Amino acid sequence: MNPLPYRDQIFVAIAEAPESERLELAMYFIDRLTEVPTDEQTIRRLGFQLAPKRCRALVLLRRAAANGLRYEALSDRLGLENPRTLFVHICHLRRFLREKFPECSIVTLRGSAYEFRAPPGFAFPWEDKHSV
Repeated sequence: MNPLPYRDQIFVAIAEAPESERLELAMYFIDRLTEVPTDEQTIRRLGFQLAPKRCRALVLLRRAAANGLRYEALSDRLGLENPRTLFVHICHLRRFLREKFPECSIVTLRGSAYEFRAPPGFAFPWEDKHSV
C-alpha cells in the first residue's frame, strides 16, 4: 500500500485525469483519506517489526485475553491451513513480547488454547489506555 501523495498532488492528479475518471478518482482519495488504520498498520508504523499475521494474532489474543483463544479459532481467524504454522507464529510473538514488553506473556492453556497475560492497566503504545 503506497502512502497518499501530498494534497496538491491529489488535486493535480484529479484535474489531469480524463473527465470520465475524475469522480471515481476523487472518491478513491476521499476513501483513503478517511480510512481508519488497522491495528496491524499502527503497530508497524510505530516501528515494531512484526509480520502481518503475527500482528493480527497479537491483536486477537489481546482482545480475547480474559477467556483465551482456542488453537482452531485463532488458526481460522488468521487463515492458516497448517496448524504447525500457528505454533511458529506464537513462538515469534513470545520472543517479541520478551524483548519489548517483558511484563506480558502468552501462555498455553491445557494444550488447547492461548491466553494473553498482562498486568492490570497495561496498554501497548498503539492502544487507547481507556479502551483496554
